[in-house]
Formats: sequence, C-alpha cells, structure tokens
Amino acid sequence: MEKTKDTYGDYQISAHSTSIPQARALKMLEADLKITLLWTMTSKAREESLGAIYFPLQKGLLGHRVFIIRKEDQERFTNIRSLEQLKRLTAGQGHDWPDTKILISNGLAVEKSLNYHSLFAMLKAHRFDYYPRGITEAAGELEQLNDQSLTIESRLLLRYPAPLYFFVNKNNQRLKSRLTEGLMLAHKDGTFDELFCSQLSVQKALNRSNLDKRRIFDLENPDTLNKEGFEKSDLWINVTEQNSSAK
Repeated sequence: MEKTKDTYGDYQISAHSTSIPQARALKMLEADLKITLLWTMTSKAREESLGAIYFPLQKGLLGHRVFIIRKEDQERFTNIRSLEQLKRLTAGQGHDWPDTKILISNGLAVEKSLNYHSLFAMLKAHRFDYYPRGITEAAGELEQLNDQSLTIESRLLLRYPAPLYFFVNKNNQRLKSRLTEGLMLAHKDGTFDELFCSQLSVQKALNRSNLDKRRIFDLENPDTLNKEGFEKSDLWINVTEQNSSAK
C-alpha cells in the first residue's frame, strides 16, 4: 500500500476485532460486510466469487507438504518409493479445504473432518495414516500440540501449486489494482523477497525440513481458474536451491 501511495493516496489498515472462521470470513467478504481483504489458499470457487490478486504471497511454500504421523509409523513411510504406494494409505484433511480436492483428484485417499483440531485426535486414533501440512506449518503445530506420540515424517514431500492469494470483493477493482501494482513493485525492487526471507517460519521451514533428502511426489492442481501465474517462475520459490544456499 505504501508503494502505491503516490498514485492511489493515503490508506488505513485495521484488523477485524474478532477471530472469524475462514468459511464465514469468505462469505462476509463476498457480501461486502465489514471485511475488505483476506488471504487464503486459492480454489476455483474462491476465484469465481471473489477478486483474486494473482501473486503467490508465500511463493508456493504452502504447496510443499510434509506429513504429521504417528511416531511409530516412520518405517512404513521410509519404505514408500512411489506415489502408487502412498495411495494405499489415507490422508486426513478438512472437509472444505482446497487441498482435499487436490489430493482426491490425484488419486489419494482422504479422510475428512469438519474440525481442524480434531484431525490430530483422529490421527492418533488411527482413523487415517498421515496429515499433510505445509512446511511452514507442521513444526509450529506440533510444538503447540506438545504430543510426543506424533512427529514429522522424515523422507517424503508432496508438492503442488497452492498459491496463497489476497482476495477482495469482486466489485472492489480499485483495491485489487492497487494491491497488484504494489506487490509487483515490491517484487521488482527486491523488498518483497527481503521481507519473505526474513520471516522466522520460512527460515525454519527451509533449514529444518531436510528437503534435499526427501522423495518428492508432484501433484496436479485442477482447482484453480488462473494457471498463467504458475508459469511466472520468479514469483515462486525453488526449495531445493533455497535449502542449499541456506546451509
């Protein structure tokens, strides 16, 4: 917003006063009720009902998925050599998450839950075998959970295009244009990457995920309207190169 101040004028940013479930926040934004901006993983439905700013805010890191598993199951995953073998196991995901559609469309079995927190209990209860999480999410979630029976699987990685976009109301073209211009200016002058790489969660994800030792399974993402942005490689992170340079 600051980078477009000369063109668009002053601005004010404030957070909503209460925490809102994502599904409700999306509906409020679509109806133009008290929310003018949110950020979330994209999907066809979200791009159809809202105005997406096609700039991957996490540079694609959200689509790099490690697994939270029961600690005693590591050997089962170490022995997996192909996506076909992984398909014999079942993942756990939220019932309305875009990731769920992506996994299912690629032939992976998924057990769904209405509640994010219940997925950890379901994993412990052997309702499914692994819980795919973004590499910036998994470690922090396990630290918060503080459950010694669960761990991050050490050998596999799912990878698919899963951009986290800013979304605005479809009629708010001025804000959409301003955000697009501001982000591209920050990208071109290097300040976006500087801010991105300074984030502790990003640094931990790249340094602790042992990406160079993982077998990567690439999946297709059919659940997006705009695939042109996927081709703009300078907006996306190459985790292998980043991991090597961080060592």
